[in-house]
Parts: sequence; structure tokens; C-alpha cells
Amino acid sequence: MYDVINLHTYAAIERKNPSESPWNRSYPEDPAIAYLQVVDEAIAWRNAHAPGKEVWITEFGYDACTPEAMSRRRDWFLKLDWQGHTDLQQAQYLVRSCFVFAERDVQRAYIYYYDDNDSPSVHGCAGLTRKFVPKMSFWAVKQLYETLGDYRFKRIVRKSVDDLSVYEFEHGTESNRVIWAVWSPTGARTNEKERHVSREIKANLSGLPSLPVEVAGMATTNGAAPQPSWEKTGPAAISLIIGESPAYIFMDRSASRK
Repeated sequence: MYDVINLHTYAAIERKNPSESPWNRSYPEDPAIAYLQVVDEAIAWRNAHAPGKEVWITEFGYDACTPEAMSRRRDWFLKLDWQGHTDLQQAQYLVRSCFVFAERDVQRAYIYYYDDNDSPSVHGCAGLTRKFVPKMSFWAVKQLYETLGDYRFKRIVRKSVDDLSVYEFEHGTESNRVIWAVWSPTGARTNEKERHVSREIKANLSGLPSLPVEVAGMATTNGAAPQPSWEKTGPAAISLIIGESPAYIFMDRSASRK
């Protein structure tokens, strides 16, 4: 007798040798990790053995402490070269995790966790706030909720590893209102020594429901989100620079009929 199937999933990198940390993580879309695979396996099991039960992800997250805290690593976290992520990466990967969960038959997903004390250890710096001061991830997740809270995942417009992801979300009660979430599904694996250079591409998007009403970049601070520039390239096509921080393209189908 149970109500839901729940699981915890973290973007852990498989260890290649004993000297590597078992706690290092990668970006959510990395095809070499089991982050999404375990979710798909749980859904498949549910479909085969417990149809009708909801699937909840009750833990997922990324650690991000300050460089000063990272310099104070001790014991196993130093010996095995545990690495967290930057504040920006934490924000990017949490938001993008919500997108890739949304395309799946998952009813809830809970970020682990709210506040941390800037501890240089796994789960010790996974908060959206640091000593109750908002991190970049706090503002990015706040924007996600405010932007897509009344919307529902509709379809994958484009999904290409190492290139471009475009997901369509439709308003729950006003189907003319559509948002495309767009980003480069790339990132860093924290057991790599080389400095990661964030990927940027010029994306040409066609088949839009209408020309954008607004384009907003991912928020990382309080106040207005960045406004990426874009240009019209056709009746229902635009081009813009896309990076590893998602952007939201707001559209209104009714406007295209006027």
C-alpha cells in the first residue's frame, strides 16, 4: 500500500579509478551519466507494474560553495579532489534539470536544498541560499517558477546533444500563450582539470507560433532579467545567441492572427 514512487537522483560521474572522487557531478544532459536514466527506469517500472502511481523526484541538486570555502577542504574531500560547481553552474543546472524532468512523466521534483553554511563538502553547499543570502540559483529558480508556474510542458521543438535544446511550454488556461525555453545542453564535468569555457552558439529558430513578445535571459540577481538581443529572419523565424544559461522566448499565437 503506497501512494507514489519516489527516487533521489544526482548527476554523479562514474569513477574511472579509486583516486577520483565519487561525489563529483556533471551537467544534467550529459549522456555519459545515469542522472536521467534512473528516472526513465523508474517510470518504465511504474508503467509495467504500478500504472497510475505518480513518480516523484524527492532529491536532486548541485553543490556550490565559495572559492574560499573550497580552499578549506579536508580529509576525503581533499584527498579525492572533490569539486563543487560555481554559483552560475548551479543555477544553470538546476533550471535545466527542471526542463528535462518536465519532458518526462514526473509529477514533482524537489531541489535539495534551501540554505547552506558554505561547507566545502558534498551536500554541504547545495542550498539556494548561503547563510540565508540568495545565490544565483535562488534568483534563477524564482524566475523559473514565476515564468512557467502557470505553463505546462507541451513538446520538444529541438533536442540535439552538444548543440541546442528548445522546449515548448503552453499556458494552462490560455493556449495562445506559449514560451520556448532554449539553451545549449552542454557544461562541465567536475573531475576535469581543464577550465571549462561556456558554450555559445548563434541559433536560428524557425516555426515559431508568433514573433516574440519578449525574450528574457536567466536571472542571477534580484531585479530585471537580462534581455538577449534577437533579430527577425523570416515571418516565423528569429536568430539569437544561446548559451548554457537558458533563455525564455514569450509568444502569443493570437498576435500572429492579427
